Amino acid sequence: TNSKIPDFAFAKALNTHLPVDISILESQEVAYEFHAQFHAKVKAYSYQIISRRIRPSLERRYFHWIWYSLDVHKMQEAALYLIGEQDFSSFEASNSPRKCNIREIYSSKVVEKQPGYIQFWIEANGFLYHMVRNIVGTLIAIGQGKQPPVAMQAILLGKTRSLAGPTAPANGLTLEYVKY
Repeated sequence: TNSKIPDFAFAKALNTHLPVDISILESQEVAYEFHAQFHAKVKAYSYQIISRRIRPSLERRYFHWIWYSLDVHKMQEAALYLIGEQDFSSFEASNSPRKCNIREIYSSKVVEKQPGYIQFWIEANGFLYHMVRNIVGTLIAIGQGKQPPVAMQAILLGKTRSLAGPTAPANGLTLEYVKY
């Protein structure tokens, strides 16, 4: 921007013009060449699932509802296979323009915060298009017992999207933070 607003005050100025569901927490000046996506060092996402017979009402926009129970322990076991530097082609959306599908996952875990409320957390140096939602779809299939946890390893090694589970809907996904 060519704005004369000082970098420390820019977040406050932006917030006066943004809808209430978006808030800028901090702003700082960066070099002209800076790119928010390509200069990120670490990104973290969470994905929220409600697993119970009755559909949620208030949480429906922020959770993916599954009416059947899931084996969280099997899902967590499968999530551990994601950690490390590897090719995530099996979890990339079809027809993606990326030339390199290698990413490094620093943390991957599935926890049941309270009965029926499941959270998947993943932190990496970057993500492919729909990667997190495709991983979650695969974890759900494993949690249903459709595949064993070790299938995650074979899916990764197979490097083809058709081996992984379906794409989970967007309503459970949250970008938690980006570190530069």
